[in-house]
Amino acid sequence: MKMFQYSVFVFFMLDCSASLAGSQFKSMQWQLVESNDTVSVFGRGVQDLPNAREILTTIEVPQSPEALLALMVDYPNATNWRQRIKDVTIAKTIDENNWFVNYVTDLPWPLHDRVALLKCEIIHEKNTGAIIYAFASVPSRNGMGEQETLSGQYKFVPQTNGQTKVIYQIMIDSPIKIPDWLVSALIGDSFVTQMEMLRDAVAQPRYMALN
Repeated sequence: MKMFQYSVFVFFMLDCSASLAGSQFKSMQWQLVESNDTVSVFGRGVQDLPNAREILTTIEVPQSPEALLALMVDYPNATNWRQRIKDVTIAKTIDENNWFVNYVTDLPWPLHDRVALLKCEIIHEKNTGAIIYAFASVPSRNGMGEQETLSGQYKFVPQTNGQTKVIYQIMIDSPIKIPDWLVSALIGDSFVTQMEMLRDAVAQPRYMALN
């Protein structure tokens, strides 16, 4: 049962559903997993971490990096566009660019909801105008353990055509070796859906004002 709980948690933390074949993660080079006219999803393995998997997703939106950052930090609105997320709240503020959040994943019965304590950091690249929203899990009593790792970032890069390229990259490592059949059953084009939901969410008037 514990293995099943870990496995399900891993994939729900990745905002996943049904079609990334395990073979995409056997290469250390990015492999195209899923795409449509606006979204591309890539997967790869992680050197020296046999149980780890990394996913990169891209989309372009007509909003500014500042508008996208405002969406990221609007935690009360997170449940409206992030899949399977029950709650995101600030646990501790360090300064205007660094804080911790409690990130609660809504797992189906009979599993319990899982909490991850994430360290969040905002980085402004002056030379490119890009803004990075980075996050990494921190072991906590009621959350992820020392052997579980979740980290990644959203990078918002302004383009010459007036669009902003969103690059969502995430890596997760679990002590549980997840078989390929379970990967195929649980992960899929939901990364496409997630980016489309981000695109729609940042078009709301409250964020458009920051363009």
